[in-house]
Amino acid sequence: MQSTKSHVWWTEFFKAGAFLRLSDGQMLLWSGPFETCAEPPIGEKTPKFSVAYMNFFGSAMEFKLSFAKPVGVSVTEVQADLSRFQASLNPQPSELLKASDFQNQGYEDFEKTIQSLMGKIHRGELEKAVPVIFSRSKRAATVANLAQWMKNLLQTPDTLHAFGFWENGVGIMGATPEILFHRQEGKISTMALAGTMPRSEVGKRNSLLKDAKELHEHQLVVVDIQRQLGKWGAVRKSDPKILELPTLLHLQTLLEIENVNCGLRELVQQLHPTPALGVSPRAYGYHWLGSTSDQEGRRLFGAPILFSTPVSEVCLVAIRNIQWDQQGCRVGAGCGVVKESQPEQEWQELQQKANSVLLMLGMTELTP
Repeated sequence: MQSTKSHVWWTEFFKAGAFLRLSDGQMLLWSGPFETCAEPPIGEKTPKFSVAYMNFFGSAMEFKLSFAKPVGVSVTEVQADLSRFQASLNPQPSELLKASDFQNQGYEDFEKTIQSLMGKIHRGELEKAVPVIFSRSKRAATVANLAQWMKNLLQTPDTLHAFGFWENGVGIMGATPEILFHRQEGKISTMALAGTMPRSEVGKRNSLLKDAKELHEHQLVVVDIQRQLGKWGAVRKSDPKILELPTLLHLQTLLEIENVNCGLRELVQQLHPTPALGVSPRAYGYHWLGSTSDQEGRRLFGAPILFSTPVSEVCLVAIRNIQWDQQGCRVGAGCGVVKESQPEQEWQELQQKANSVLLMLGMTELTP
């Protein structure tokens, strides 16, 4: 990625591209165009796809292949080259989206959704469900916006998985703390990530590890994942711990199982969505969530997005991101509703999550 070629390379990359930051200070970049391809055979070591995804309410993964060899490069090098590309664009301040360009749905609609969910919980139909709201902007995403967002996402801590994928004017970019699974040589690693506290409330509330409501919500996810993976053998799990992010804290339990021999489609279908984004019990089904308020254009929010690396497959849960298309941009946030939930507290959690995304993307500033 020589600087003499960077402007042309980045221009084409932002027409159709994908990226994944790895945990070792390196990252992979795929340039389009992408073509739809078949799922690789079980046990196939040579990558047969670049990226795959399924809409949250979808039924099948779509596998995409870039015929350009993925570029493996250090995050530091990408940041420097992106800075040069940004400077060559010389965008006007008015061209870059700001937090003030985004508007939320009203609290009244959210409260109605909560009341409906609480009714199902009190009748014993559900233990947990995850409603979602979106902050929306009708402004289109320009190349200058994409370059700014990507550069800022690469500055986030390595507890987050920075990623992106776009083609034909439709895309997603973010930094998620949650993976659906990581598969390498038959070993599956995953996590339960549920239970949230804004950093601003530390000291004002019980620790997440002592909060009955958050622990209940978290345990529902742990038990579900154990049950889903248990068909393949014994599942090992860690004790719950607190995952610290720049503006939020989460409860996290790590789980793993070895000697799993199945296709990627089956693995995704077995795990997606966990109750961290769907419902508990899983048997109740989650597609009815699509009829709750503000679901238009949800697409990949909370959905599985899968990347093929030279040695493994990494399937992320697409939270903490921005999506864009010809109609504008949207930032989603979800909250786990259980019998102990309070609507006002859940609403504040949603605002904190949406604001954390705008902050990561460089569209707002952290306030004391």
